[in-house]
Amino acid sequence: STHSPTLFPYTTLFRSPLYNLVYHDCVIEPWMMDKVSEEEDYMLYALLNGGAPYLIRDAAYPNTDGAFDEQVKMTLQEQIKRCKVVSDLHEKVAKCEMLRHEIIDGDYMIQETTFSNGIKVKVDFRKQTYILKEK
Repeated sequence: STHSPTLFPYTTLFRSPLYNLVYHDCVIEPWMMDKVSEEEDYMLYALLNGGAPYLIRDAAYPNTDGAFDEQVKMTLQEQIKRCKVVSDLHEKVAKCEMLRHEIIDGDYMIQETTFSNGIKVKVDFRKQTYILKEK
């Protein structure tokens, strides 16, 4: 597979990153960085999973292979800035185990992962925000 092992479109209706809990420290997988709408940003999944970002991803079958034209349009500079955030995190956690994945306060829209070097990533899918915490 040339992208993260998931179905399209991504969904927060509860996705546990079991694959990454097992293989994070030994498999590098690229994650889509599309901002589909103001309510759905795939960058959050890349951060939560400590993955590597796609900067530009040309799908084999446009509008059917997870690459949809209806997304929020961004300049190349905006895309690079977003990818840098994910790349910087990936550089720090790529060789680390993903130790935990938690649903915060029983709300599946707020999730947190913890890596073996102490870095935590908290994502709020409702607010479309993230917090990176370094030990």
